[in-house]
Amino acid sequence: MNPARAMARHAGLLGLVLLAGAIRGAAAWPASAGTASPAPAAKADWTTLDEARARMESGDFDEALARLGPLAGAEDPALRRYAGVALVMAQAATRDLVAGHAQLHALMAEEGVRDDPALARQLDLAAARLYNASGQFDLALRHAHALLEGRPDAADRCRGGLESLLARLGGGTLPVRGSEFQATASACDLAGLPRETARTRLARARWERQSGRVAEAEAELRRWLPDMLALNDTGLAAELRAEQAEALLALGRPAEARRSARAALADSASLPSGRALLAARRVLYQAALAEGDARDAARQLQALMAAEHAYAGETHAAQMAYQAGRHEALLRQQAQALLEAETETAALEAAEAGSRALRNRLLLVPAGLVVAGLLLYAAQRRRHRQRYQQLARHDALTGLWTRSHFTETANHALARHQRESRPMALLLFDLDHFSRLNATHGHLSGDRVLAAVGEALRTLAPAGSGFGRMGGEEFALLLPHAGLDEGLGFAERCREAIAALHVPAYESGEPITVTASFGVASTATVGYRLRDLLSNADAALYRAKSAGRNRVAAAIVAPVQDLGLA
Repeated sequence: MNPARAMARHAGLLGLVLLAGAIRGAAAWPASAGTASPAPAAKADWTTLDEARARMESGDFDEALARLGPLAGAEDPALRRYAGVALVMAQAATRDLVAGHAQLHALMAEEGVRDDPALARQLDLAAARLYNASGQFDLALRHAHALLEGRPDAADRCRGGLESLLARLGGGTLPVRGSEFQATASACDLAGLPRETARTRLARARWERQSGRVAEAEAELRRWLPDMLALNDTGLAAELRAEQAEALLALGRPAEARRSARAALADSASLPSGRALLAARRVLYQAALAEGDARDAARQLQALMAAEHAYAGETHAAQMAYQAGRHEALLRQQAQALLEAETETAALEAAEAGSRALRNRLLLVPAGLVVAGLLLYAAQRRRHRQRYQQLARHDALTGLWTRSHFTETANHALARHQRESRPMALLLFDLDHFSRLNATHGHLSGDRVLAAVGEALRTLAPAGSGFGRMGGEEFALLLPHAGLDEGLGFAERCREAIAALHVPAYESGEPITVTASFGVASTATVGYRLRDLLSNADAALYRAKSAGRNRVAAAIVAPVQDLGLA
C-alpha cells in the first residue's frame, strides 16, 4: 500500500475511534438545548419529482435529469431517496453508467431504504435496468425477480417481467418461454405502459428470430410496427427497424432489408448506444454481398468495421463503469464496517474516561483526524471517478470524444441553440483510403496516423465543443453559432490541417500523408435533430468521395422523417 494512503487511513481510523468514544461519553450528559427535526420536503418538490417521472415516461430524459439532479441532494430523506432512484433510471436510459452505478450503490448502502416497500420496489427496478444496460445480466435478473416477489401489481409485473426477459436473453444461458412474453405484454397493457408493451414485443420478435422462427418474427414486427413508431421513441424505433432488417435479410429479401437498415441508421444517429447501428451496418454489408454489389459491399464493410469498433468501446466502457461502482461500494462497506467496530471499542473506552472536560479537550484531536482522513478518502474517490469518466468519454487512441459522449453533448448543444434560435453546423468526415494505408504500412502505423489526426483536430476545436470519433477513421464536429458557409470554411481548414500531416511509419519511418473528405450540414436547412444532420452530412460526405476525395461538400437536404418502409 502507498505510505501516504496508509497514513491517511490510520489517521482516519484513529480519529473515528476517539471521536466515537468522546461522542458516546458526552451522550451520557444532558443536552443543553434541543435539536429541531428536519422539515418535511415542500409539496412543490414532490410535484417536481412527479413531473420528472412524467418526462422520463415520455422519453425526455434530458429534462428529467435537469429536474432530478437538485432533488437527489434534498435534505428530506424520503424525497432524496425517491429522486435518487429515479435518477438511476434516467442515467441507465442515457447510458451515463459511471454516475448511475455510483448513485445506485450509495442508495443501496443507505439504512432504511428497504424499510419502505414502495421505495424498495423502485430501487429493484432501477438496479435491474442499470445492470441490464451494463451487461451484468445475472445481477439484473436478481433484482427483476425481487420486483416480482409477493403480490406485485400490474405495473411491477410488466416492468419486472420485461427486465427479467431482457436479462435472460442478454445472458443467453437461462430458458425463456413464449408464454412469458404474452403475460408480460398483457400486464403492460393493463398498467397503461405502451413503451414497455412495445419493448416486450420487440424482445419476443428477437427471441423468435434467434430461435429460427424468422417468418413469425418478421410478421410480428410488421403487425405492431405502426403502433410502436407512433410512440415517437427514437431508441425504440432504431431497434425495431434494425431487428426487422435482420429478419428480412434472413428471409432472402435484401432490398427490403436495406430500406429498414437505412431507416435504423437514421434513427440511431443521435443515440448513445450503437447496438442498433451495428446491426443495421451488418445488414447493409450482407445485403450488398447478396445482391452482388462489390463496390457497395466494400464501402459497407468499412462502415461495419467502424461500427464494431465503436460498439466494442461502448461495451468496454459499460464494464468499466460497473467495476468503478463496485469498487466504490466495497470502499464504502469497508469504511462502514471499520466505523462500527471502532465505535464498539470506543464505547468501552468512553466508560473509563475521567471527566467531561477531558473528553471535550480530546474531541478536537480526533475530529481533526477524522476530517483529514475523510477528505483524503473523498479525494481518492473523486480521482477514481474522474479516471473512469475520462475513459468513458474520451477515445484512448486519439484523445477525442467517444461516439456516445459526442452524441450526448451534441444533443444538449442542439437543444440549447434551438431555444436561443442560433444556428449550428455539423461536419462529418473520414480519412481517405485508410484501409489501403493499413494494408500498406500496417495497423500500428495506422494507429499513429489516427493519433496524429486527433492531436491536430484538438487544436482546432472551438471552445465548448469537441471532435468526436464516431468509429474507425470517421469523425464529427458540431460547430456552434455557425451557418452553412461558416461550416464549409471551418471544414476546409480542417481538411488542410490533416493534409499537412507527415506521420512516420511504425517500422520504416517513411513519412505517411493522409487526406480526408468532408460533408457539412446546417441547422438552418436541416433542423435541430442530430439524426437529420448526420444523415444529410453523411450523404454529402459520400458525394465528396465520389467526386474524387480530399474535398468538402455541402448537404442537399433530405429529411430523415421522409424515409419510408416498403
